[in-house]
Amino acid sequence: SEMCIRDRDNRYLTLKEAYNLAMNQIEEDEVYLYTMTSADLEGIFDLKDGLDGKRRFWNLDFNKLNTTDHYIFQIQDGKIVTQVQVPGLNVGEEKLIEDSEILIDSFEALRISSENYEINPGVEWALGYHFMLNKYDGIAKISVTGFDQENNFKKVHINPLDLTHELE
Repeated sequence: SEMCIRDRDNRYLTLKEAYNLAMNQIEEDEVYLYTMTSADLEGIFDLKDGLDGKRRFWNLDFNKLNTTDHYIFQIQDGKIVTQVQVPGLNVGEEKLIEDSEILIDSFEALRISSENYEINPGVEWALGYHFMLNKYDGIAKISVTGFDQENNFKKVHINPLDLTHELE
């Protein structure tokens, strides 16, 4: 089946796989994820992107604790294509995400979203499903974006601690 072929296609990564790929490049201590999101790349229309929780393109922003040092990564097709250190906000400990807080992966987040809400993959922009990881009120939540039946943009936030969810 097509799913089996895609499973072997290492251009597509889950959120956790993308995180691990970037995190493994960081050699300094006390560098934590601030935010990450899947992305579309201009000119590439892959309507299946995200249907199994995997995406070809990811952007990640890490911050060294109590500094303005940020490490920006862009991942395309399973490889890091951009890795730069830039100045940015000292975002503070309460906004930074540790490994141990990433409790569910994007495919699990998508399953929870699909089971509880009418959420469809985007077909004109924000193609497929997109995934984000951000800290809200001290909890590292995975968000899944898609569209409802009327083609309104929808975002589901999932709390990985108790698997509660809310629609934005």
